[in-house]
Amino acid sequence: MTKIKKILVAFVLILLILPSLHNRLNIFKVKPLEGDFALIEKPEYSKAGWNGGEFQRQYNRWLEENIGFRSYFVRL
Repeated sequence: MTKIKKILVAFVLILLILPSLHNRLNIFKVKPLEGDFALIEKPEYSKAGWNGGEFQRQYNRWLEENIGFRSYFVRL
């Protein structure tokens, strides 16, 4: 029974890590979304933006739109 639990935990961890790996390494070829939407550019770091919290908000928006497999899950 413990062997099955270990396999299930490993499988879940792989599923959780896979989008991050795909975002950095582009392991799989995923067709980009089409349509009318504005792409968000990756924000540039600045000390004032960091201290004011603006950098974190912009980076969070950028990361949500550029996470691995996002276009696949939107279509799903």
